[in-house]
Amino acid sequence: MTTQPPPRPAYRLPDRSTLGEAVDKALRDADTAHEQLGRVMTVVTAAAVRDILTRHQPEAPFDASAVELVESPDGILFPTGRYWTKAGGERTFAEMVGQTEAANAVHDMSGWTAYLDDHTRNVWRPLCGELDDRDGRPAYALDLLRAAALTLDPPRPAVPDSTPGRMVEVLVCANDRHRYPALVDPADQRDGYVRPWFGLATVHRIAADTQADAARHGHGSIDTVHVVTGLNARYEDVG
Repeated sequence: MTTQPPPRPAYRLPDRSTLGEAVDKALRDADTAHEQLGRVMTVVTAAAVRDILTRHQPEAPFDASAVELVESPDGILFPTGRYWTKAGGERTFAEMVGQTEAANAVHDMSGWTAYLDDHTRNVWRPLCGELDDRDGRPAYALDLLRAAALTLDPPRPAVPDSTPGRMVEVLVCANDRHRYPALVDPADQRDGYVRPWFGLATVHRIAADTQADAARHGHGSIDTVHVVTGLNARYEDVG
């Protein structure tokens, strides 16, 4: 049996650069969406506890500082109806509003806490203290005061001042091989490192070099830089 070479590719794909940029953007967008989802649902969880204890009267006084959430086998959190007051007392929703109303409220609240899962863990987990396991499942005490204080949108990165301080011309080394002209403000440091600012033409050079290195050595070992066209800028901070 003779195998004939195909007359044309079975299908066509976007070029490597375009596909790589699309992947990077999709992952960034997904991270941003999960960050916002986690923030919103953590705040909603605090609101749900308030509504249960005040019988949906937002301005009524209530005393709750933490609520118990248990992790299910599929990684989502669900409430048990157990909570703690600011004075440290342990209570249950049933004690405060009755068994039937508490059961219905916990069921409704579970619809919101279901979004507190592995995808949003980086938001809710830092706000939780660990409790003893419940039937072999991890249990947490969500700090309601800190949850309620979350902003609903992820914090935006700080925008550098439009009039930077005294800038110094330097050469910045990348991978001990490439060197690029940059400006740095010696007073603008983070953890002992200054932040280089590159001209747009230099950013294009950095992007081309990193993508060439990734093609040569593998994308799993090289971080690549990509330039989004259509933005007017004199200097770009890629540090």
